[in-house]
Amino acid sequence: MQQTRQISLFIAIFFWAVILGGLTYSHIVYYPNYLSHLPESTILVNNKYGLKEDKFWIIIHPLIIVSTAAAFILNWKITERRKYLLITIYIYVLAMVVTAIYFYPEVIEFSQSNRTNTVSPKEWHKRGQIWLVFSSIRLFFVYIAFASLLIAVTRKKLKHKTQTSSNNFSE
Repeated sequence: MQQTRQISLFIAIFFWAVILGGLTYSHIVYYPNYLSHLPESTILVNNKYGLKEDKFWIIIHPLIIVSTAAAFILNWKITERRKYLLITIYIYVLAMVVTAIYFYPEVIEFSQSNRTNTVSPKEWHKRGQIWLVFSSIRLFFVYIAFASLLIAVTRKKLKHKTQTSSNNFSE
């Protein structure tokens, strides 16, 4: 059973590493250019050859959810692991709630910024930069969630009650 627990954590860590790779790449390469030049930069996402990054997120999030839930269930009895897995789960849930409320709606607005004349390019730039700062903070917390998984994998032992009595010692 211990090997199954370890494997479940390694699988979760793998998928978390994949999502971190995607997020980090986006924050270093993609978002700065895209968000600094709205509405002209919507060509990166709107035309026939535009980036369709939603495919990545639609695939990776269910894998994160299933692998993290499996690791949590299989490692439930190991108190030290459970607390670190709970940290990861709490951060993920919070990140998804904030994404649904703020980040995703803003991304949709950004992608449609070339269709409106009511917001100036200067205002789009300001909104894009604010979004990027907040998203970088979110990314920092996702790194904490990942680090928590890495710590969890180092916590290996079940806590067993052991009895020691004078009968167990020989003179």
